[in-house]
Amino acid sequence: MIKEFSRILKELGVSNKTRILLALSGGVDSVVLFDLFQKMNCDFAIAHCNFCLRGNESEDDEKFIYSISKINNIKLFVERFNTTEYAQKNNTSIQMAARELRYNWFKTLKKEFNYNFLATAHHHDDAIETVLINLIRGTGISGLHGIKKSHDNIIRPLISFHKKDILNYAYVNKLSYREDSSNTDDKYVRNKIRNQLIPLMQQINPNVTMSIGKTMSRIYEVEKLYVQIIREKKAKLLIEQNNEFRINIPALLDETSAKQLLYEIISDFGFLDVDAVFNSLKSQSGKEFFNNDYYMIKDRRELII
Repeated sequence: MIKEFSRILKELGVSNKTRILLALSGGVDSVVLFDLFQKMNCDFAIAHCNFCLRGNESEDDEKFIYSISKINNIKLFVERFNTTEYAQKNNTSIQMAARELRYNWFKTLKKEFNYNFLATAHHHDDAIETVLINLIRGTGISGLHGIKKSHDNIIRPLISFHKKDILNYAYVNKLSYREDSSNTDDKYVRNKIRNQLIPLMQQINPNVTMSIGKTMSRIYEVEKLYVQIIREKKAKLLIEQNNEFRINIPALLDETSAKQLLYEIISDFGFLDVDAVFNSLKSQSGKEFFNNDYYMIKDRRELII
């Protein structure tokens, strides 16, 4: 695992001079990533979020992180959040609230202390769960490739490793870590998929996670082709003139999958109701669409934004 991890770091552009902020929860995944960073002599600090959701368990997690930091002489950042209050104020789920809080904080730390990358301990099984969640909720092609190895200066060096690889590494290296009791609570969608749906799928195909992983890789390659084609089509169909963007309607309708192509163009401007806009293309001129930033009108032969 160490040899493969070293190869992945080089692929991600990480060297001994790269400054990394590691998101450390105290669970087995992040503790293994911490240990691997140490063995690679990486220059990193750790950031721990206490979401104050699990009473004494959350407090003990924080104490565990402090001990890791002190024993290994690693710089530590800790932030405590009132996650429940944030979720209520923003009318969102606890999980989404926690995500928004931690990534906003990580972004602030990264900028303030000039870290090159934020590293998270997402692994292959996490990526599969994400794809299944997206499928259940409905998604486009970008929701079917799982979690990327790197994106927007966030790196996930464990994304190629399965959970069993991580658990085995922790066992062999006698690593101490914290167990999150909420991982067994199936009220959360991700846990229900992990604890119920995937085991059921494994009854049909014992290698289902491997099969899904291969499909994700193929979809990722297809997506790259798709993005390239969309970019070429946009350059042809979307013309900027005098602070306006114009889409030639007859040219658009001559394209294969014109409706999907229209969505890819107008969604960049915040127009997401593609059905309403597409249905207007064959109607009389004057149909108008608004959002917070843009105004769009259907002219005789053009959509003008």
